[in-house]
Amino acid sequence: VWVIMFVYSCVLSLYRLPPIKCIDGRIKTEIGVIDAQIIMDNLVKESQVEHRQGDKGITYEEAQMLMKVAQAEAGIDGREGMAMVMAVVLNRLEDKRFPNDIEGIIFQSYKGQYEFSTIANGSYYDAEPDIQCHLALADIEMGQYDTVDAIFFENAEQSWQQSNCEYLGTVGHHRFYKK
Repeated sequence: VWVIMFVYSCVLSLYRLPPIKCIDGRIKTEIGVIDAQIIMDNLVKESQVEHRQGDKGITYEEAQMLMKVAQAEAGIDGREGMAMVMAVVLNRLEDKRFPNDIEGIIFQSYKGQYEFSTIANGSYYDAEPDIQCHLALADIEMGQYDTVDAIFFENAEQSWQQSNCEYLGTVGHHRFYKK
């Protein structure tokens, strides 16, 4: 944990993040609690780390895919928007209508159209998760979005979701739905 705090403090001024304290193996800042492993993932590129969503583990590679799709889809919507996109992907793991793995969900297509526009337009491949995206993943891991039932989101003027799904709310530029 002390190594993580040292590395974190080295980039503190780059991201203009608030000071930190260590409490029970977790890092506490004014913007919330950050899982120490998330900071390690971001700053020293540790590999084969297991991230957790509830009692379900996801691999380091899956966490990277989850963050890339969230950054590409909702980077302009900030931490909450990116967390909501991650919640949608993880909720689809529980739904029999979708593939049973994160990669399958992110790259799923229907009638030649990708479910996520950032796969189709290629922005997923260039996405570099920022610190807010890592914090969004930490929020997901801590269960802050476990009660979010959304399995769809969109930002179009008219969409299939608007007439076929239950609207849950808007975060940034995206509207979220369940069915």
